[in-house]
Amino acid sequence: MLNLSELAGFARRASIARWLAGALVGASLVAAVQAQAAPVVVPAQGVPSLTSNADRMISYRHQEHMWQTSDGALHVMINRGTLAPNSGLQLYTSQDNGLTWTLSASTGNTGTQSTSDGVLVGDTLSLVYSNNNNVIIYAGLQYNSSSKTWTPTGSQAVFGSQATTALNPAIAFDTVGNAWVAYVAQNISNGNYSIRMAKRNAGSTVWVDTGLVFGTVDNTSIERSARPIQMPNGMGMVFAVHDKVYWATRDNALPDNSAWTTALLFTHTPGSGLDPYASHFNVLADDANNLHMAMVDAGNIKYLRYASRAGAWNAARALTTDGQAAYCQVSLVDGSKLAISYNMASKVSKTLVSIDKGLTFTGGYLLTHPAPTDGIEYSYARIETPIRVKSPAPLLQQYTDHGTQRVMLFQEP
Repeated sequence: MLNLSELAGFARRASIARWLAGALVGASLVAAVQAQAAPVVVPAQGVPSLTSNADRMISYRHQEHMWQTSDGALHVMINRGTLAPNSGLQLYTSQDNGLTWTLSASTGNTGTQSTSDGVLVGDTLSLVYSNNNNVIIYAGLQYNSSSKTWTPTGSQAVFGSQATTALNPAIAFDTVGNAWVAYVAQNISNGNYSIRMAKRNAGSTVWVDTGLVFGTVDNTSIERSARPIQMPNGMGMVFAVHDKVYWATRDNALPDNSAWTTALLFTHTPGSGLDPYASHFNVLADDANNLHMAMVDAGNIKYLRYASRAGAWNAARALTTDGQAAYCQVSLVDGSKLAISYNMASKVSKTLVSIDKGLTFTGGYLLTHPAPTDGIEYSYARIETPIRVKSPAPLLQQYTDHGTQRVMLFQEP
């Protein structure tokens, strides 16, 4: 309990505080804004149970590899490379928000070059991935929150051809339950690369090649990736070819082989940085069907917002200007907070947060890790977050430990 002297001192301080508040309103508001914008420092935690010898441990950025089920459990698909046992793509589950992980499902015939994507609807996970035979595979899994286990619900070949190499898939469902998978194909005879699309009707197990081709077809480089996404009455897709990013849409009523309406969305700054698969972008839809996309351009984070009511994208705006970023990820936290996470060279990572659907962003979180020592390498700081998650929001950052790929965990409160 305060004594009288302490109460008197408290009263004097309160009086001074009231005087300052009245005399310096402008300065107080500026200070409050600055305090709000200051990022919360979050230290790294070790995750010894996730290891790999593949650079593609959690690649690529436009794909989703981490999800949170209704019971709060986390699940991540990693590529373990050639490590035994359980090489290739493996699904791990954590019941403590990312601190410890146990193997929960395995893929067959995958290896160092395989990458995956998945969409979680309720507790049903739909995965697509490329296998060692350059075939795109679909695999369904059902999660049981009581037993904390996954049960396979069936798998099919989405696309496979002796004349074509297929890789880099991404999946989405339209509002009537049809599945759409975009992937990169290379014609073996002439080396040409293209973005292709396959579809599976709701209730079917048969995948059909739509015959559609998106973007330029060439053999100059593989640089191209695509992310299909559900729209209220159809499908949309962000896809990148070389230095250009496009937006394509279709209506559910159109035939499967009808050309999508396509428009140029963004052109990267010349010489903007190393992006060998044109995959350094990430996009999500919020509950109002607005789309939020983050991407890296010349080392800076650019943000684009699609307003559902207007049916149009806003112009890209820069959220960073220091030229340090190479990887980024978008998440929706607690159903309302938009979080854009990115690396800042090899030193630290950062998460910017918006509480007004992308209109403004604050400093969010500063993610720190120990300085590198002999054998510890942070140069390729790939990051992974669930697309939808509850607080504290987990983030995994990849690094190299004496030749072994590992991840560190950050829990953003």
